[in-house]
Order: sequence, then C-alpha cells, then structure tokens
Amino acid sequence: MIATGSRPFVLPIPGADLDGVFTISDLHKAIEIKKRISTGKVDKAVVIGGGAIGLEMAEAFKDLWGVTTTIVEFMPQVLPRIVDFPVASMVTKHMRDNEVDIFLGEGAEEILGKDGKVTGLRTGKRTIEADIVIMAAGVRPRSEIAGEAGLQLSPMGAIVVNERMQTSDPSIYAAGDCVEVMHQVTGKKFYAPLGSLANKEGRVAGDNMAGIPSKFKGAVGSFIMKAFDVCVGATGLSLEVALAEGFDADVALTAPSDRAHFFPTESIVCFQMVFDRRTRRVLGMQGFGPMGDGISARIDAAAAYISMGASIEDFANLEMAYAPPFSAAIDSINAAAYVADNLCDGRLRKTTIESFLAWMEDNSTQSDWIAFDIRHPLEAGPCVEKFGAEKWLAIPYNEVRDRYSELPKDKMLIILCDAGTRSFEMQSFLGSVGVENTLVLSGGFNMLRRIGIDWYPQA
Repeated sequence: MIATGSRPFVLPIPGADLDGVFTISDLHKAIEIKKRISTGKVDKAVVIGGGAIGLEMAEAFKDLWGVTTTIVEFMPQVLPRIVDFPVASMVTKHMRDNEVDIFLGEGAEEILGKDGKVTGLRTGKRTIEADIVIMAAGVRPRSEIAGEAGLQLSPMGAIVVNERMQTSDPSIYAAGDCVEVMHQVTGKKFYAPLGSLANKEGRVAGDNMAGIPSKFKGAVGSFIMKAFDVCVGATGLSLEVALAEGFDADVALTAPSDRAHFFPTESIVCFQMVFDRRTRRVLGMQGFGPMGDGISARIDAAAAYISMGASIEDFANLEMAYAPPFSAAIDSINAAAYVADNLCDGRLRKTTIESFLAWMEDNSTQSDWIAFDIRHPLEAGPCVEKFGAEKWLAIPYNEVRDRYSELPKDKMLIILCDAGTRSFEMQSFLGSVGVENTLVLSGGFNMLRRIGIDWYPQA
C-alpha cells in the first residue's frame, strides 16, 4: 500500500529559499514559526494564498499573536472554486474587519530579502514588508514512488485508483493525499487532499488487502473552516465549477435567521444552493454565519443528499430536527430549496448580487433599472437621500398594495428588502395586478451588509 501523502507547492519565484519563508507541512515548521513569534522576531507576516490554509494561517497570526498580517491571492476572490463571489466576499469583509489586509487579483512575483533573511514581498502592484512569508498555494500529490514503479498517474500526478483503492497494479493499493477519487456530482476523477477522506480511503484499502470486499464510492468535496468568529462551509460544486462542467446551473441565495426569530441569540445566516435547472438536481451548497453548529449541520445534510443525487424537491422535504434554540420552523436548507423551486418554475425572477453591485457602481450598465426599496422608511430613507429618487424609490412594504400605481412603467424595478422574502411576495403581488417589470435581489440587504459595500449609507 502506498500512502505517501502530499507536499506543499513552492512557488517558483525569486527569494523562495530565503530564511523566513515557510510552507505548512509538518510539526517542526509549525514549532519554528511559533518560536520566532514568541521571541519577538515577527511583527509583520505575509501569507501567499487565500485558500483555506492561507485564511487559517492569517487568522492565527492576527488572533493568537497580534501580528500585522496580509494575504495576497492571485485569483479575484478568496477560496476560489470552493465558494462563489457572494460567500467569498463575506469572508473577505470579515477578515478585513478583523484587521487582516487582503489583496485580490495580485500574484506574488518576488520575495525580498537582506542578508539572506526575508524583508518583504513584491507583487505586480505593491511591495509589502514582512518578517515572515507563508506559502499557502496548495499541495501536490507525493507520487514519485508510484511513477517509478510504473503505476498509472493522473495528469496532475495523483495515483489513479479504483473503488477498491487498487492502483493499475491490482496487488498495489494507495490511499490519502497521493490519490485521486471520483466526484459524485460530475462523475469525474478529482483531487481532494482532505484528512477525512484519507481515513475512509485507508479503511477501504485495508479491508480489501485483508480480503474483506469494500468500496470507496467517491466524494462531493465537503469543506468547512473557522474565520475568527464566523464559519464558512461548502459541499458539492460551486456555480463557477458547475457552469464549467456543462450544467444548466443557477443559484438560490437566502439570508434567513439561524433559529426562531424570537430566540435571544438569533442571528442571520447566508446560504447559496447551486442547482441544475434542467434536471432540478442540487449540485452544491454554501453557507456563511456565526460560529456554532448551524452551518455545519446544513452543509453535512446537504453533502449526504447531494452524494445521492437528490433533487430540489428532496431538499424541500428534508426533515431537520426542530426546536426554537436550534432552527427556524422552516429550516434554512428547506428555505433555500423553496427559492430554487420558485426559480425553476418561473415564479421568482431575480438579479444577481454581482449585477446589482455593477449597476450601483456604474449606472450605465443597466440604464433602465431603479432600486425599489420596501423596507421601513427609517431604513430606506438614507438611500433615497443619498442616491435620489431617479435611482432609489422607496415605498414601505405595507403600503405597496395601495400605492403600486405610483411605480414607473418604463423602469426595471429591483425589489429590495432585508432577506428577499418580502421582495418575492411583492413581486408576486405586482404580477397579479399586471406589473411585470420587476426583479428580486435575493438575499437582500442581509447579504449586502455582509459583503461590505462602501456606498451603503448607515441609517
């Protein structure tokens, strides 16, 4: 059996061999990093990579040790391909709120040094001072021994195995971070270096080596992490990946309460369900919210259902344990499915967070749009005052049924509320009286506030 694991990817840039440049791969390096911090040798840290490991390292530097910390990520968002823009943006805002600088869309070009020791990092846009640089640019399978033995490797170098964890030589087994596994949504092999999967793969390999028939069916790529006092989780495919794989994919965005609204510790959670419009199959689920079991429980439930090919209807009817301290009577996972169902059947017409933000930043992108705010006047008033009636129209929710004749017919009304629920209700009502020029901003201001828009006036 081969269980050689993985190794961190070292960026091929000048200065990668300087003293003070670390990858995260073993206990010895972790001890050395902690020693340098505890002896006062580290005031400023730079983390290359905004994936899970990079974010966790940045949190540790700032939260545990108070080190000035910066993340540099080559892609335009953190957690690329794991989560989509709305969830990634909420994570970015929360990290920045906790004084971690994040520079997106910037590649590390050179690690700077003096007398053999790190002094900073240069990107294409800036130079950042640093006493320590952490490379968190992912891992690669450690499969050299398999290649030398003539075993089949994937294009990225992972060992190819079947469901019994047998390599191309049936007498040789492999498991863990050195192998690729089947993705249960796409039906394709993928690389998933996760400790949870490695243990399952190891058990299956061990069973078969001992003569006990056993199979590892694959995975859906479930993920969860802590970022200061919030957590973010995902399972299955992101929208970006689903579209790239050829699915007729769309998303349902929700921002409900994590428990009964009257419970003292109630707070907002954000979920995104990725689904295929043609087959109504759920392809993925993402969540963001306060620390606790709320996100984890829903991501775990979604992972189990997605691995079985569950549909939107299956998620809508999924039974979750209910009591006011733990969930709302309509559970968050059911609510996301209801929104997906409404989208598939054409009852809900929406715009995306990305499109709305692009319009707010440059009105020419959708010149016929106008924001239609149905929140309380104390909430909507500052927006009307800042942007003017030509861009921001406000009629309170409880007055729309009496005043809908005031709505412009030559504009596309982007209906806004806190979570999106009342917006959908108003869209349905307006449709019943012949007003069809409406789109709902799913997730509403609960999403927008957590993304960190800088144009939003505080009421």
